[in-house]
Amino acid sequence: MVEVWRDLLSKFRSRDFILIWGIGVIALVVFFFILTLRLSDALENMRAKDQKLSSEIRRLEAQIIKAKEVKEKLEILLNLVERYRAFLPKAEDANNVAILLGSSARNSGFELERLVFRRENRVMIFNLRLKGSFSSLIDFLDKIWGSTFLIGVRDIKVTASNEAPILNVELELRSLER
Repeated sequence: MVEVWRDLLSKFRSRDFILIWGIGVIALVVFFFILTLRLSDALENMRAKDQKLSSEIRRLEAQIIKAKEVKEKLEILLNLVERYRAFLPKAEDANNVAILLGSSARNSGFELERLVFRRENRVMIFNLRLKGSFSSLIDFLDKIWGSTFLIGVRDIKVTASNEAPILNVELELRSLER
């Protein structure tokens, strides 16, 4: 085997040998240069993806913080709803609420001209037309706000009547159903 190498090397002159080695070294340098370019491109792509993912992580972390805040507020709201649920009338209490409104109006000194009830999406709506004095209005509002049901005034329209100091009062009262 050693003789084969010696014969092979003897056939090449030193100039040919240096040329072959030179071409080999140049080929290795070109190979490593191309490999380095590809690796640097891959590294740049990975850095770009890392930057994109980092910004996405920051965005998601901000959303998580916001979601926790919303969850806390929702828990507070649900606790309030549970706390005040007892003050909301049941669907079958609509007649009792109407009777309460009518008797509160009469006991406050109002003449009850109209009381209309309707329901929209679990909301009881009562439209009332009353005739009476300003002090009757204050007394009536005090009575309904002090009642066992949670009733809110949605709209109120007060006009002077021809018979002073009598007022014409139109109210829209609302209450959520349990």
